[in-house]
Amino acid sequence: MRLSHAVLAVALLLGASVAQPALAALPACSSAAEKNAMVVRSLQSYLMVAGVGCNQAGAYNKFMTKYQQLVSMHGGVLRSYFSRVYGGSGERQLNNFITGIANAWSQKHMADMTSYCKGTWDMMWQLDKLASPDNAKLLELGQAVSVQPVVADELCSGAVTTTQVAQASPPHAPSASAPASTAVSARPARR
Repeated sequence: MRLSHAVLAVALLLGASVAQPALAALPACSSAAEKNAMVVRSLQSYLMVAGVGCNQAGAYNKFMTKYQQLVSMHGGVLRSYFSRVYGGSGERQLNNFITGIANAWSQKHMADMTSYCKGTWDMMWQLDKLASPDNAKLLELGQAVSVQPVVADELCSGAVTTTQVAQASPPHAPSASAPASTAVSARPARR
């Protein structure tokens, strides 16, 4: 019996020494600023899909014009995160991350256009009615859409996984005081 305990102890020590370099290679969890940047990117993609798919291009362009400085600031933090975590492949991984979010929101839009478009219109209306860009409100609304698995998976793992949109859903429908959607033919702004 003592031999099997000794063998087990040696096996555990060997396993730990082999696993240690792999654990050390894992990226650190994202910082609060990096999480916020991912949340803002998810919100931006959520609204961008609405700009195209819900005929809300004018509202999306107005959002991007008003919030350009904040979105750019968060975008810089996001680029730094992907560079830190993925090194030379950071740009490619960032593009995969952004594409994964957009694809996931597009799938949600196609699955339930009415709820999706009402939810995005409500968010754009809430952001537009503020006198000036408000980072706290941007983050608050972004939290509602950060449930996207492609965002949630990145927050601590450092590795984007397959997007599973079934778990994510658009935020609540607009309040009764939100204005009705109008047709807009303008193209959405570039990200």
